[in-house]
Amino acid sequence: MSQILAAAPNTTGHTGSTNMEELARLEAQRDQLLAKAAEQAKVGERLGLLVPGLMAGLTLLVFFGVRSGEMAAPTAISTLVITIPLLFVLRRKIGSLASQLFVAGPRADEMLVECEASITKLRERRS
Repeated sequence: MSQILAAAPNTTGHTGSTNMEELARLEAQRDQLLAKAAEQAKVGERLGLLVPGLMAGLTLLVFFGVRSGEMAAPTAISTLVITIPLLFVLRRKIGSLASQLFVAGPRADEMLVECEASITKLRERRS
């Protein structure tokens, strides 16, 4: 993962070019944080579709197994009765795993707010 620098106002000087450089740096950081948040949202959506996809696939396999005569009806029913609750448990585990993988969420939100505040202050100084 890429490392994100903390949003801190520049204290080296208040010249116009320094303020412009700082503003450009903060805007780039803001864009990076927004891109990271969008990427995490996409991954979360994909993980959310994983379990329903597995359920649909399992149901189709059981249906066609029964239809072709390879699987007996009681076996098909017991397979669905056992695996569907397990898939719901898997769904919860995937959700908790995703939240652990993306621990940077709340911190990234704080950094984004700080970055926006710094950008606003620099723009006010320019005016």
